[in-house]
Amino acid sequence: MRSLRLLHVVMLCSWPVLAAEAEPGTTPATWKAHVKQVAARKKLAICSWGQLRYRHQGKSPGFFAVVVGGGKGAERTEAVMLGRGRFERWREADDTYSLDGACDVGGATPPANDPDWTDLDVMSIYFDGGPSYRYMQDNVTFIDGELVRLGDRSGDVDQTEETNWVEALRRSQARDQGGGGEDEAPSEEQRHGLVVVLPPGSPWLPRWRTPTFVSFGAKYRKARGDADLVVKATEPSPETVTIQIDVKDDRLVPVAPGADDKQFLRGDHVELWWHHRGTPTETEGNRQLGVGLLADGTADVRWLIMPQDAARDLPIVRRTGAHLEVDLPVARVAVRDGAGAAWSAPFTVAFSDADDPKAGQQTVVATSTLRWNKEDTFGELARFDSTCRRFPSF
Repeated sequence: MRSLRLLHVVMLCSWPVLAAEAEPGTTPATWKAHVKQVAARKKLAICSWGQLRYRHQGKSPGFFAVVVGGGKGAERTEAVMLGRGRFERWREADDTYSLDGACDVGGATPPANDPDWTDLDVMSIYFDGGPSYRYMQDNVTFIDGELVRLGDRSGDVDQTEETNWVEALRRSQARDQGGGGEDEAPSEEQRHGLVVVLPPGSPWLPRWRTPTFVSFGAKYRKARGDADLVVKATEPSPETVTIQIDVKDDRLVPVAPGADDKQFLRGDHVELWWHHRGTPTETEGNRQLGVGLLADGTADVRWLIMPQDAARDLPIVRRTGAHLEVDLPVARVAVRDGAGAAWSAPFTVAFSDADDPKAGQQTVVATSTLRWNKEDTFGELARFDSTCRRFPSF
């Protein structure tokens, strides 16, 4: 993947979002006129503006502008404007800050009011909390005219977290502040894969890749061809999510017909882990579904950790060779917030490889750094209500 072209906005205080106001049009000419009007009314200088569209997706780009108060001794106001069709966002700060790659606001001379028009893939907006040690960064863009988030970073003295929806990866790391201060060594970085629920015909679906990690038995896995999996998710209906799993294995060791749970683990099988947030405790909320690969081409589907609720019936599983499809009712996986269509749940798919049936589980490859029955090591399954459905709205 080629590197993204970024515009950094470094803040030193909080960003209140001001009331939206009408935007007169969606062409570069009308956007320029609109920005000039706003800048003149608020006595601001325009230091950067242009088109904002991710890899030229769709026919409707969005636009951005960075405006700042100028002049020696003047009260400073800085803001980022993002819009298309309406005034999407206006963010402003009361303290001085710097714009890396946009313009220099540290001197007494304000930037030019007619800057060159710029075409960007993505804009990175950065907030620094100063004495609070808190920072936040949002990477935003327009896809077919819709303002979405490609990723974000945040942190303070205790922890850092980064979500990259382009690479379908979340990283987090904590720092023990038990007296060591800045010299205290950070904890091991946690990395979790992310799976986005897409419509069956989505153009993003063929290119989707969720990263995988060896959670157990790395010494037995010499290459990806030894054991790996590809995981995608589709939404055949608003109430159902289908998990598509393609297993990669150099040697199939099928689960024995009629195996008990202990014998089941000695054969090649897939495990689906998730946590249902509607339950009071982590133990009660965790689910583990096993899908064993049988020699006759069918699947042995069973609960390895039985749900605590009354809905204990097994989901529908279809198998064609190394390809599996698991239909999960959304209500069994996630809790929706309000009446919206968006939802998410801690979720991991793992492939347990057993090249030697006498040895049992040898390698576990998963879409997160999975640890048995630990919800905080699961990845995430998410359904967005944005138009593109690939990225969350900003």
